[in-house]
Amino acid sequence: MQPNKIHIQDLIEDAGWLQEEMKLLKTIIDVIPYDDRPLEQESVLDVVAKIGYACDNYFKPLIHNAVNCNDDLDMTPSSHFDSHYSIEYHEGRSALELLDHIIETRSEVQGLLKSLQPKEFDRIMYLKEGEVTLEKLLRDMVMYDRKQLKKVAERVLTIDPERSAARKL
Repeated sequence: MQPNKIHIQDLIEDAGWLQEEMKLLKTIIDVIPYDDRPLEQESVLDVVAKIGYACDNYFKPLIHNAVNCNDDLDMTPSSHFDSHYSIEYHEGRSALELLDHIIETRSEVQGLLKSLQPKEFDRIMYLKEGEVTLEKLLRDMVMYDRKQLKKVAERVLTIDPERSAARKL
């Protein structure tokens, strides 16, 4: 069944939500302890870096190949990309640089998606785990973003105000 135009436009708009959230996070990143790992949980920076890693190493390459009708994938990506993430992905980058990179990358992805006709979202790609349509990949990307952004929001909401104030000094 061919995805309808409004459904696809909504998904593309939802994918753009990440950019807005990253822009908002940029306004507070310097006043929160973004690299603290409370009770050995992921830090805000870790979670944001996972979003960037997923986009750079999974979603963007697959979408790029689908848009360019490139069946000759030089990779067989796994939908278990989270397990391949390493802290090295964001080492050497400031939190602001990482956020800017994610915003820029998602903007590129959105541009690619907007260039497609709704019927092209039925295009099938092959992963190690089997086939996936571009529409499903887009839905998965939006759901992944939401899950990760929820983690960021939870971390930000639990930050001790005194520690945040001390970081400003």
